Amino acid sequence: MPIVSMKPARDPKLAWFREARFGMFVHFGVYALLGRGEWVQYHERIPRREYEKLSKRFNPSRFSAKEWVGLAADSGCRYITLTAKHHDGFCLFDSALTDYKITNTPFKRDLVGEVVAECHKQGMRICLYYSQPDWHHPNYVHLKDSFKDLSDPPADQQPDWDKYIAYYHGQVLELCRNYGRIDGIWFDGSQKSEKVWQGRKLYNAIKRLQPGAVVNDRAGFGDMWTPERTLPEDLTGYLFEACQSTDSKHWGYERKQVLFSVPTLVESLARKLAAGGNFLLNVGPRPD
Repeated sequence: MPIVSMKPARDPKLAWFREARFGMFVHFGVYALLGRGEWVQYHERIPRREYEKLSKRFNPSRFSAKEWVGLAADSGCRYITLTAKHHDGFCLFDSALTDYKITNTPFKRDLVGEVVAECHKQGMRICLYYSQPDWHHPNYVHLKDSFKDLSDPPADQQPDWDKYIAYYHGQVLELCRNYGRIDGIWFDGSQKSEKVWQGRKLYNAIKRLQPGAVVNDRAGFGDMWTPERTLPEDLTGYLFEACQSTDSKHWGYERKQVLFSVPTLVESLARKLAAGGNFLLNVGPRPD
C-alpha cells in the first residue's frame, strides 16, 4: 500500500498545488504515429525492434510549446503534467542515459525542455510524468502476470534490477536537475511496492533538488493520492488529484476517438473540486 502523509496538505511549499485545482495532462510519444493509444505496443504485442522503428519517423513538425501552454492557460488550467517517458521507454527529453529519445528522431529537439521553458515564460506550473515500468530497457525485470510488465519479453533481455533502478533513478534526477524549476514528478508504476521501486529514497532525492515539487503515490511514497478515472473515497485531509482523459478509451492519441461530452467533463471537474482535490484532464496530441 502506498504511503501518503497528511503533512503535505499543510506544507507551505506545496500551497501552489492546493490552489491550482485544474491541470492539463498530456500523453505524447511515438505511439501517436499508430493512432491506437499509448498501450499499442503491449496490446498488439509489437516486437521491441519493430516498435523502435517508429522513432526513425517521429517528427511532430507542427509542435509549438507556446500553443500548448497557451491552450492550457485559455482552458483555465494552472499546471501541465507532461509524459517525459511512458511505458514504452521512449523519452521526450534529452537524457544522457539512453539513445532512445526524441533528440535522436527527425525532430531532433528536446520537447520536454521546450515545454518547461515556455511554462516558466507564461507563469504556468509544470509537472513531469515518468513511468517506472519500461518495455524497452534491456535490464527491466518483467514479472509474469504483473500489470504493465510484458508477458513475453524479448529473448535478448538481460534482467538486472540493480542496473534498472540506477537507470530510472538517474533519469528522474536528470529531470530534476536539467530544466530549472520543476513543480512535480508523476510516477506510474503502482503495481510494485515502495521497497521494489525504492520510492522513499527517490522521493527524498527529488525534494533535495526541487523542494516545491509535488510527488504522487505511484512509487509507493509521495505527497498525494492519484485516483484514475474515478471519484475517490473520502480523502479529507490529504492532497489528491483525480485524472481523466477526454477520450473514453485511451490517453494517447486514438484515431477513432470516443470522446466524453463537455457536460460530462464539467460535472467530473466539479465533483473532484467539491471533494477537495485537483482534476487533471488529459489530451493526446496527434503525431504531428
